[in-house]
Amino acid sequence: MKTILLTGHPQPVPINSIVWLEGEANYTRVHYHDGSFTMVTQSLQWFEYRLSFVRVHRSAIVNPHYIREFKQKKSRAGWVQLFDGRILPVSRNRLEYTADLLRLCDGPRKPVISIEGQSNDLPVNA
Repeated sequence: MKTILLTGHPQPVPINSIVWLEGEANYTRVHYHDGSFTMVTQSLQWFEYRLSFVRVHRSAIVNPHYIREFKQKKSRAGWVQLFDGRILPVSRNRLEYTADLLRLCDGPRKPVISIEGQSNDLPVNA
């Protein structure tokens, strides 16, 4: 099991327990699978370079294994829905990047990609 050492935590944290990361200046709120969270003194950029997560917004990085659905509208607005129903916005300049990365995802939880204007919603690996 892959782990990451977080500032202020005596034990390494399993990467697969992290659902998403929320940036607040030079701090990051780490949201875990069990619903808990912790604040660390590491920037989102620090995590972006170390984890294979998807940066969906300047203030959010998501573990792709916890994404249930990605939706993009014609207006170039988009969002991801997490396994727990939480919806996070995807910034306009990250829409294509997010869709492309999610198409490459493997695993038991394959997100649905829905882009308005296409004939049907396709599973990521279709």
